[in-house]
Amino acid sequence: MNSCPQAIEAVVFDIGGVLSAPEGGVKEVADALGLDPQVVAPAYWADRGAYDKGSDREAYWRSVGDHLRISIGPDLSAELDLVDSSRWAEVVPSARSLLQDVIGSTTVLTGVLSNAPHTFAKVVRQAAWSDRLTYLLFSCEVGSAKPDPHTYEETERTFGVAPDAIVFFDDRPVNVEAATLRGWHARLWDGPEDARTYLRARGVLGD
Repeated sequence: MNSCPQAIEAVVFDIGGVLSAPEGGVKEVADALGLDPQVVAPAYWADRGAYDKGSDREAYWRSVGDHLRISIGPDLSAELDLVDSSRWAEVVPSARSLLQDVIGSTTVLTGVLSNAPHTFAKVVRQAAWSDRLTYLLFSCEVGSAKPDPHTYEETERTFGVAPDAIVFFDDRPVNVEAATLRGWHARLWDGPEDARTYLRARGVLGD
């Protein structure tokens, strides 16, 4: 006898590269420093993984400065951090429309799962677009980052649903693959319309 497929109970989105632009705040940070974004980008990403897991803000920006051979002290690090986080948290209009439709569905829990530092988490929580999301999960608070399996396990625990009841959108194949191994319905982000079509097929959104 064939069993019925698990109903979708939660829809989870990455933020950077999904709800917001993939380049994040590199340009804005470069502008604040008066440097070329192509020069800033390698320094920006060099130690980003540890920062997303919750390492010290000033240490991260000091490291960015070291890579660029400039001094970034406490005041400038706070300024750059806010500029950076505000850019990452800026949801593009087409994704905002999709998010509103999913939030408006009475059938599912909704949330974000993002590799992000503490200031970014704070900015997202203060943003109007996140008010109606059920859960907001950030690597800096979880203590691990995608694609670490613990990150997905913590998401399942927070939402209180089985792995195969979750639809997840992310722009990085490695994160999608890790979620798929957990049993999630993980889909590589290909824009809001592709996501909308997929969610209709999964019974989350109507025609």
